[in-house]
Amino acid sequence: MEPIAVVGLAFRLPDGIEDVSSFWDMLEQGRNLMKEWPANRTNIDTFYKPASGIKNTLYSRGGYFMNGDPAAFDAPFFSITAHAGIPLEKAAGTNTAVYASSTSEDYIMMTAKDPDNAAQMVSTATSPSIQANRLKGVLVLVLKRISDAIRDGDTIRAVIRGTGSNQDGHTPTMPQPNQSAQEALIRQVYKSSNLSFESTRYVEAHGNIPCSILFPSSHLTALGTGTQIGDVTEATALGRIFRASRSTKEPLYM
Repeated sequence: MEPIAVVGLAFRLPDGIEDVSSFWDMLEQGRNLMKEWPANRTNIDTFYKPASGIKNTLYSRGGYFMNGDPAAFDAPFFSITAHAGIPLEKAAGTNTAVYASSTSEDYIMMTAKDPDNAAQMVSTATSPSIQANRLKGVLVLVLKRISDAIRDGDTIRAVIRGTGSNQDGHTPTMPQPNQSAQEALIRQVYKSSNLSFESTRYVEAHGNIPCSILFPSSHLTALGTGTQIGDVTEATALGRIFRASRSTKEPLYM
């Protein structure tokens, strides 16, 4: 596949992380942004039932929350700009698509379980502006084929050299990952992208199983299951792949 350029990005993340400088500062300082659920988001006592075994409850009183009033998220254009230098008029009529996804449906579940604490304007639980009251963060990326980005003179912030996904095959349980399958996927993506393992110094590991490579930042995003057994399986697979190309002087950061 042709490499994909990241030509714009913007985000609103917990604790006032809303630009590249504040995001990088948080990473450098290793800050943990978790805090207890704000009273205006939900009644945490309704859901906090540690060790109860009850479904749809929380085992922690903490979470990650954007500062300010999330209801202001809609104005204007979600209060966010991707800094890509592409006006909407220029994008109109082109082969441009918008892909949106959400990692959870916590707002809908909380409304069903605790309607007294739901937003007063909710009538169908499908209004995006109302559901934003429970948003914990949002990220927007603008992507182009690298040839188009170069042609249009865009600022290229990163290049996605390759992506891939696979199926774990037979495992003892459905959500349990397969170390061999994860290792094979990473090797396949590097081979298809014509990249050596020596170029990668940082691996971001989380969530479900796709794999992507960002370059020249030498950054691999390898996704596992986000579980105790999954984290160990994924870390072992990464170690088997990169141990021959890294050292104590030039380690691989995860």
